Amino acid sequence: MLSLEWRRTQIGRRTIAAGMSHSLFISPEGTLLSCGTEWDVDGNPTPGLLGHGELAVEELPANSIHVPTPIPGLANVRIRSVAAGVSLSLAVTFDGEVYSWGQGTMGQLGHGTAKSGAVYAWGAGADGRLGHGNDEHFSMPRRIEAFAVRHEIVISTCNKRSLALSRSGGVYSWGDGADGQLGHGDETHTDAPKLAREDPSETREDLRAPQRTQEDPPVGALARLDVAMVVAGASHSFALTADGAPLPRALYSWGAGQCGRLGHGDESKQLLPTRVDALSSVVSVSGGAFHSVAADERGDVYGWGEGDGASLGLQLTQDQLKPRQYPNWLKAAL
Repeated sequence: MLSLEWRRTQIGRRTIAAGMSHSLFISPEGTLLSCGTEWDVDGNPTPGLLGHGELAVEELPANSIHVPTPIPGLANVRIRSVAAGVSLSLAVTFDGEVYSWGQGTMGQLGHGTAKSGAVYAWGAGADGRLGHGNDEHFSMPRRIEAFAVRHEIVISTCNKRSLALSRSGGVYSWGDGADGQLGHGDETHTDAPKLAREDPSETREDLRAPQRTQEDPPVGALARLDVAMVVAGASHSFALTADGAPLPRALYSWGAGQCGRLGHGDESKQLLPTRVDALSSVVSVSGGAFHSVAADERGDVYGWGEGDGASLGLQLTQDQLKPRQYPNWLKAAL
């Protein structure tokens, strides 16, 4: 337990986040900035997603903020950690307060209920993504019972699937695997979290139960690496290792590769975790729908993926297939 806590402090907290069509950044001073567009996965407007109040719809693209911009309503609040979903955003202050904004039609904002420290999930439940053993929606946080005795300490979820990092360092994944984003070497779907199987038979279906990520022959098994962080994007995943044996700190990605969201310089699908060679010393990473962002130990921020919208806030006109550094004025808190 102490070993894993040390690895977590080495990697750092979540000070950057990529959502469906927007990104969030925490500055070294604790200021929260956002950029992107206010649209959900179906192309419907999601007013308030960026946290800047009502945006001008006549702008092209409509409802957009083109570069990372401080959120006025949190100007006097120091933000410690942040997360971005398909249609909502979350922030935690240094005082332990939780803020949420965006779309709440399926209860995904979680207002009105306190958390106790166990693992909870709520919102849309299609594809078994919540891990409650069914596809139901939950408008209030509900405990994931299958995690009650396994003590997972890091949970990352986005769109249709989830990742968990156990105290022993094992990486688990469940939900939709149609693009290989579960990292098991195939394109595979189950309904409630269950114990990992070392040698699972893979049917071509989504996984609704956590299953340990298999070995990647070119780079070695994640199980043999010192994995310190797992992050789920909409159709791709990341694992970040800590410094130490057998390899130095490294970022691995897998899943759908459209728009270059994996950071490997192309749009190829990766069915197994593959190292992102263009980045080193990464301490935080986040995956959205078609874009990704990362920060290194110096606070420098990098973005890659979809470039024809405002999601990255880099004012691109084409997709960015490899990580590209943001201007020096944008730094991420460590």
